[in-house]
Amino acid sequence: MLRLVCKAQEQPRERVREMAEELCISPRTAELLLSRGIADCDEAANFLNPSESALENAYLLKDMDKAVSRIRKAIDFGEKIVVFGDYDADGVCATAIMLSCLRRLGANAEYMIPSRHEDGYGMTMKSAEQLFNMGANLIITVDNGVKSAAETEHCYELGMEVIVTDHHIPGDTLPKCEALILCNNADEYPNRHICGAGLACKVAEALLGREAAREYIPLAGIATVADIVPLTGENRVFAALAVKDIRRGKCPEGIKALCSVSQTKLQDVSAGDFGFRIAPRLNAASRIEEADAAVSLLMETERESAAKLAAKLDELNAKRKAEESGIFNAACEKLANEDLTKRRCIVLHGEDWNAGVIGIAAARIAERFYRPTVLLSGKDTVTGSCRSISGVNIHDALSSCERFFSRFGGHAYAAGLTMQQKDIDEFRAAMDDYLWHNEPEEKFIPSAQYDFEMELGGITKRFAEELGMLEPFGAGNPQPVVLSRGVRLANMERIGCEGKHVRCHVTRDEQYINAVYFNSGAEFRNMLDMDRCDAVYTPNINTFMGRSELQLNIKNLRCAEPNDVNAWIDRQKGKFVDAICRNVLYNNTRAVSGLAFAAAEKKLIELVDASAMDTIALCFTAAGAKRLCALLKARGIWNRMDVSFGSNAKSICAYNAAVLAPNIADMDISRYKNIIVFDTATSSGIPGALRQMNGDAALYAAKPNAAETEELIAGIPRDRADFIALYKALRCTVGKFYNINAMADALCAATNAPRCHCALAADVFYELGFVTKGSGGIRVEKDPPKRSLEESRTFFALNSLREMNDMYLQLYEEANHEA
Repeated sequence: MLRLVCKAQEQPRERVREMAEELCISPRTAELLLSRGIADCDEAANFLNPSESALENAYLLKDMDKAVSRIRKAIDFGEKIVVFGDYDADGVCATAIMLSCLRRLGANAEYMIPSRHEDGYGMTMKSAEQLFNMGANLIITVDNGVKSAAETEHCYELGMEVIVTDHHIPGDTLPKCEALILCNNADEYPNRHICGAGLACKVAEALLGREAAREYIPLAGIATVADIVPLTGENRVFAALAVKDIRRGKCPEGIKALCSVSQTKLQDVSAGDFGFRIAPRLNAASRIEEADAAVSLLMETERESAAKLAAKLDELNAKRKAEESGIFNAACEKLANEDLTKRRCIVLHGEDWNAGVIGIAAARIAERFYRPTVLLSGKDTVTGSCRSISGVNIHDALSSCERFFSRFGGHAYAAGLTMQQKDIDEFRAAMDDYLWHNEPEEKFIPSAQYDFEMELGGITKRFAEELGMLEPFGAGNPQPVVLSRGVRLANMERIGCEGKHVRCHVTRDEQYINAVYFNSGAEFRNMLDMDRCDAVYTPNINTFMGRSELQLNIKNLRCAEPNDVNAWIDRQKGKFVDAICRNVLYNNTRAVSGLAFAAAEKKLIELVDASAMDTIALCFTAAGAKRLCALLKARGIWNRMDVSFGSNAKSICAYNAAVLAPNIADMDISRYKNIIVFDTATSSGIPGALRQMNGDAALYAAKPNAAETEELIAGIPRDRADFIALYKALRCTVGKFYNINAMADALCAATNAPRCHCALAADVFYELGFVTKGSGGIRVEKDPPKRSLEESRTFFALNSLREMNDMYLQLYEEANHEA
């Protein structure tokens, strides 16, 4: 299930027209700029053409003059300066900038970064003691310090002085220091969202002059993207100039080496590479070991040494990925038996999980299951990393549970905490209770956000190139996302390792556009079944072998209402025959506890209107599927159910689903509270099997329709002659196959019989011993045993279909009579 949410507000047409004409851009691009807060044409022109002249004056930062004076005094008197940094990508970039700048000025300068695993974020009393033992006279914090009031006070007690540079929100008490360089301080500095490395760059600018400090722009730009601060104003300039400089090779040797090990061509580097290739390797140092390797790399000037350090970070990043995958998989296993229809959050604990990696795993869990997620690691005193979903403020939710935490901080979408292991269950319940009472159900349904809706015909190569003018993309300026409704997918194929991705054409009204849908291989079958879909994508220019062409990068697909329901179902009629063949062994008589015959349409509407979760409807006949789809369209609730063929999505969230031509063996209905047989089951064995799969759900069945069932049964082979002909054809094949499906495929190719008939015959022949399975696969026996077709359970069940259906009709009549 997927909600489509437009994140841009409609803009006044006159303002859109004026900006489009003034800047010679399309109205769509003008509208996008206005929706992102670009108020006028001058501002838009600066946005589209970021330049060094747009950098802010460093001395607009309050206390900058004090900081410069104290640093120069320390240099003049030979005092030892220690840069106290942070272990993330922003922190190590800030540390490298400040350290390099000080040494260029001749300072006696060193650095210290706390351990992510042993110390945690920021200065501690232990850190202050270590700084004293290093012989520090002046400490300069970068990317931390504003919340270290007690710790900086202790530094002064030990005879050290402090300059704080930080971009985080201060606490109630400001730290004692010689100068406080803070982007949200009471000053006139326009950039209120500068990152730690950006502030370090501004200090370098004040000390060295802008031209001399220009060499630090690549590190400031990488950190700006990595720390997910808004790419607007000065931050946009940092990122844009960083891309420009790195493409020209004007950057530290360490960055060149990181591009090499991450297989990023220097001349093609983008802001996206900062966030997804360079920053993860810088972060990996502290996540797996310590941050020193990352700082050493950024300070290295020799190419060969930089290459060795980059190779080490690449190895650590690979280890980080492996640990992250291990935590993710372990978390998924813990959730396997959970019923997320009863949960609004996910709280999981693993004693051995790496505290430096759980944040990334938490983000993946939140994305997969669409629940705010808290992953906890350690024993007794545990550390937690929290990630949220769109529209749910996890900081507010955690604040309601603050009584459980010894340390806690963060923002709307991410947070960290420390608590006692013994309180986890109570914390989970309290968090869940808060979300149930303060957030509506729709926020826990997956959503896809887009900037504007367009017909596919408006998506051209020129338009994609124009959108490229908005680069660099990142927080505050994401890549533009387009929604096109009612498109079709054509020429689909799975690509990549194990068919992980899908390549196709997106088409409508004779227009075909190349597209790629990453990490969607598991959805390939559902994509094939779609009549039309709503596609959410970014238009890109793909360059290969010197040739550039338009390509859509698909973000999300949603099955759209078919234009003609009857025609769509008619094209899929073979699936209903195949399904009844697959389900034939459930064709028996059995007592079914709790089966309620009901008006299926009324019951479905009632349940789907009430909730987007908990209900699954099954259609075994083409006629029933047509009725159900027409009902969903007529009632405007098509998007309140996931419509698919064969099986459901097996989500532990149990979003509403409608399964057409269901193959019962492939389904997972264990978490649904309501199961509806919307049309006609061939026997009481079908609802009986559903009851075995879910003993607690309310089970409803519609009035059986003998005519619809007869139409379905008529398409199924049951005569001896049909099976004899198929067996003779099988004897003429190669006689050895990888598996039973491959044998059915070969039989289909040899006879042109329907695939479902061949699959059914393959099962019958296997049951009778005419084909056998061994280590080499499936093979046809040269001297098979003499067996009657009636000895096959499948063949017997096929020939009992009408009898079983008559008994099911009788069951309904008896229940109706009693009512």
